Amino acid sequence: MWTKTADGSIVDQDGRVIYFSTQRFEQDICLGGCCFICGAQPGSKPFNDEHILPGWLLGEYGLYDRTITLPNAQRMRYGSYTVPCCEDCNTLMGREIEQPVSAILKSGLTNINDFVVNGGLIKIFVWAGLIFLKTHLKDRSLRYHLDRRKGDAKIADDYDWSDLHHIHRVVRSFYTN
Repeated sequence: MWTKTADGSIVDQDGRVIYFSTQRFEQDICLGGCCFICGAQPGSKPFNDEHILPGWLLGEYGLYDRTITLPNAQRMRYGSYTVPCCEDCNTLMGREIEQPVSAILKSGLTNINDFVVNGGLIKIFVWAGLIFLKTHLKDRSLRYHLDRRKGDAKIADDYDWSDLHHIHRVVRSFYTN
């Protein structure tokens, strides 16, 4: 049995948020620092750092100590380019998305093609969508101006978070079934 909350979110009989309303998505996920998969609040359960680019990818291509250039021209090591995620969701995401995608992407073009033709495209889309979403969520914590005299604005301060609501719904599919 599912129930609809006052904000329009849908919660299942176990209390899991199956559907985040746009309001709750913006408030809890984008601005509240909750787990971007289940919505758990920091401190309510164990959290850890989820790499924006998965650890297997960083290791495969020797990227841990390489850097990415952010929209504010700052450089950040890929190894520290992370967002908070609860441990349960991080483990589930690894098992359901990252491990299968890692295996298929390492297996060669013929196997990738077969995987896609046989219904695996959604898993690859979810994987890429997770990277896209996590990149934007990381921008919440990154200063726009490196010179503190210019203010405390964050890169994401001007984002219209509702634009990411749909991709959030899709990338959580491994959690919501």
